[in-house]
Amino acid sequence: GVLGPAAPARRREPMPLPMFAAVATLSACAAFYLSGGYVLFMNDAPRQGVTQDLDTVPSNPLALADISVRVDTGSGRAIYVIRAMIENRSGSEATVPPVTVTFGDPGGASVVHTVPRGERLRPGERMGFTTRIPAGDTLTAEPRLGFRTDV
Repeated sequence: GVLGPAAPARRREPMPLPMFAAVATLSACAAFYLSGGYVLFMNDAPRQGVTQDLDTVPSNPLALADISVRVDTGSGRAIYVIRAMIENRSGSEATVPPVTVTFGDPGGASVVHTVPRGERLRPGERMGFTTRIPAGDTLTAEPRLGFRTDV
């Protein structure tokens, strides 16, 4: 070459199979946990600061539990991150109706966000879910979770 003799090309060794398997397994576990698997590790202690609209209605076999709400500002704008469990407390299979997240006073002006559901839960079965809602003007309001009853 122009700058002298070219160095012989070295072949790069591939990653050893055990190391590749460990990296792939850890990546899959991290993806599962971040996409909703964390609900398997939530404790059953009740959360404070969030009310449930229809949990006390005896005709409703489904209940919201383990509710946690936090405000995420990492993207530059405030977003509510709401995590909860839906439990079937009845003795029969039930379809999960849409979940409502209401910001504002119960008797006054409020903003309602509807989270579509539709899963079937067997008796005693629990299902976790996470939803993200832009905070907008509701940043000072305490959210209330419930089930939509007009479906």
